[in-house]
Amino acid sequence: MTFTSASTVRGFVNMMDGRMNLKHVRALCIGRKTEEEARSFGMWTITSQEATVESMIETLLEAETI
Repeated sequence: MTFTSASTVRGFVNMMDGRMNLKHVRALCIGRKTEEEARSFGMWTITSQEATVESMIETLLEAETI
């Protein structure tokens, strides 16, 4: 999942309404606050270097090779 704000994390969690074990979610976060929110729900996170969509794409492409 990709998250561009803490509120999108909360929206996703609310939408799932307990139907998914969030510890299985890999979350690509735009920044530290978003990462903190995702981690508070037990998600595995990776965060882009800069708070831009372009940086998120670069981070995603780098993560694909790991």
